[in-house]
Amino acid sequence: MNLNTRRKRGLVSVKKLKMDGDRHYINAYLWRDLSSFHRYSSAGRRHELTREPGGIAVACHTPMQYKISYQGKKAVSKAPPKLGEVHFVRNAWDINTVVHELTHAAIYRLRATVLNKPYCSKDFMETYEEPICYAVGTWADQLYRWLWKMNPSHKWKKS
Repeated sequence: MNLNTRRKRGLVSVKKLKMDGDRHYINAYLWRDLSSFHRYSSAGRRHELTREPGGIAVACHTPMQYKISYQGKKAVSKAPPKLGEVHFVRNAWDINTVVHELTHAAIYRLRATVLNKPYCSKDFMETYEEPICYAVGTWADQLYRWLWKMNPSHKWKKS
């Protein structure tokens, strides 16, 4: 994706997130502030926004869109290598938010690469996917805090 100059202002960094032995990846974006993030996210992109309790969007997952072709009833299109993006605002993210957005990305990866059904209804998102993402984010936050409390000297692998 080529961000145009107006929308690129306020972009701090981009990180390509990939898995060993897999052609698929997502890009992670870090924005300087809320206005930079909102300028990008309101530019017509399809995205789901994670909101703080006050209703201000601080993160999103943006899946890549692609067309599926069929031979009879069998879908034959393959998902593109870039499956989407996750976006965060500097000083507004925490482990809960990061895991929440990555869970959206993982569910999309499952839909796009295994089920070959990258699209889902808003009802599906609100009824099934969103509660799963909130649960996984909350559990990860609780587990992270507990592990650091119980094992504060653990050395994390540097990348």
